[in-house]
Amino acid sequence: MNHNKNYANLKNQKGGQKVLSLLSEINGITESLIIHTTIRDMIRNGLSSRLSIIEVPNISGATLYNQDPYIILKNVNNDNYAIQVSHQYGINLLTQQTINISTMNNGNDNDKGGNFIASPNNKFIFCIDGMSSQLNQIFNTYVNQQIIKIQCSFRAGGGRHIDELMCFRPYGNGMFKVWIYYVRNIHLSDNLREVVGLVQNFDNVKQKLLEWQITLAKERDIATSDFVKETKQRLIDNLTEIITPTSGDNFMKAFSGIKGRINLPLKLAINMYYNLDNSGTKINNLNIIQQEMINNYNIVANALWNTNYDSVKDNFVPFPIDIIVDENVDCKIVNPPIFNGLWIETDDMVVNMTSLQYDETINQILSKELMLLRSNLNINKPIHHLMYDTLKYHNDGKIGGNLHCLVKQIIGV
Repeated sequence: MNHNKNYANLKNQKGGQKVLSLLSEINGITESLIIHTTIRDMIRNGLSSRLSIIEVPNISGATLYNQDPYIILKNVNNDNYAIQVSHQYGINLLTQQTINISTMNNGNDNDKGGNFIASPNNKFIFCIDGMSSQLNQIFNTYVNQQIIKIQCSFRAGGGRHIDELMCFRPYGNGMFKVWIYYVRNIHLSDNLREVVGLVQNFDNVKQKLLEWQITLAKERDIATSDFVKETKQRLIDNLTEIITPTSGDNFMKAFSGIKGRINLPLKLAINMYYNLDNSGTKINNLNIIQQEMINNYNIVANALWNTNYDSVKDNFVPFPIDIIVDENVDCKIVNPPIFNGLWIETDDMVVNMTSLQYDETINQILSKELMLLRSNLNINKPIHHLMYDTLKYHNDGKIGGNLHCLVKQIIGV
């Protein structure tokens, strides 16, 4: 691991103790925001002129999503420390002491800033499992909070960030709730739907192919039972190797055409439909993903309240999400996640930024909860609820990004 001189100094000064923390975004004062110049007008609308906004210039290599390049930590003196987890250009942070890990040789998308949120009591850091061993070692060495990892089997390019699936929101007098995802539907992209539409008839086709093979076996005077047994296993294990018995068969011609047009292997499509394991990639059906979701609820409940989800379900607000799976088995959340917002608190007001929603059910839940939100620092502090249309950013790339992805918030104690 490549630590720079500042990290060595920190460890020497503190005797190797864990002295840094990721601060909760709902129990502190916002010191500054880091944004890209191109979203200046959108973000500045409704913010106090006294709030420091640091702009990343629109230059080559500058990331639009400033949540990700850094993880900002604090010590007890409110000094800022930055772990650089991405080589995307962000900003030279204005801190008393900046600590950069300039090389994350073994890093991955799960190391990025959007995958880490602190609990309101600052005892825990929640993330989706999958951070690199290098970052895990940094946390173990310098950070004084327990890492709580939840699971997610619906990712894109191997990545998914926790700010797409959950957040904390304050309800006054130290109370808070966990806003968390509820997987409502899984949809298939047009290309994938075409493949799976054919695979849905696989059982009938398999029987037809067996009949052809039996006929062929008799013609060749091969022991029919042995031939059928061998052929059946071959059909199940590796259908893509089967030679089309008759060139005029429409089903096999369709398979052949689709194989040439998209990247999804035929075997993967079949295994997806039957919910089978395929070379390390597991495509789960809705029931299995919902069971994973309930397991995550229990992980969160046990960390925060030392009990299971059913005992404290009133402390959770589930919001539905729909998932679309494409032909490369990348999963995208259809609507901008409600969790990917910003709670910005100054000495005299709160600005609660939320992505505009296009789903009636989500809006009904959101309207009810917004009326109940209160600052935990001052229950009488006015709250300005602002909605932003982030759909074009949400649709950008495999995962996209919304308000929490676009803006890096530096919290003070």
